[in-house]
Amino acid sequence: MKGWSKGDRVVQPTYGPGTLVEVNEHHTVIDFDGHGRRTFATRLVALQATNEPAPNKPAAKRAKKNISTFSHLGVPFDLAQGMLCVFARDQNFIRFRFF
Repeated sequence: MKGWSKGDRVVQPTYGPGTLVEVNEHHTVIDFDGHGRRTFATRLVALQATNEPAPNKPAAKRAKKNISTFSHLGVPFDLAQGMLCVFARDQNFIRFRFF
């Protein structure tokens, strides 16, 4: 087997073109252009070198936290794990209500 190194562009018969992410004596990890990351046994994987450049992948966007208000009450609420938690400020304490 050829001595592959991190960052090499390769083609695997089942998944197509990809970029080597990690190579050691036991495992080979490849980030395929159309199939994501896959891990193979180094001694069993069949790879061929390619000159095809890697496609430009958009940067991953972080999910925004879902926080809003009840417009008619002006009370903020947080929707987390399927439960609605309403915070109500009452004179000297805050009430929490779970629905």
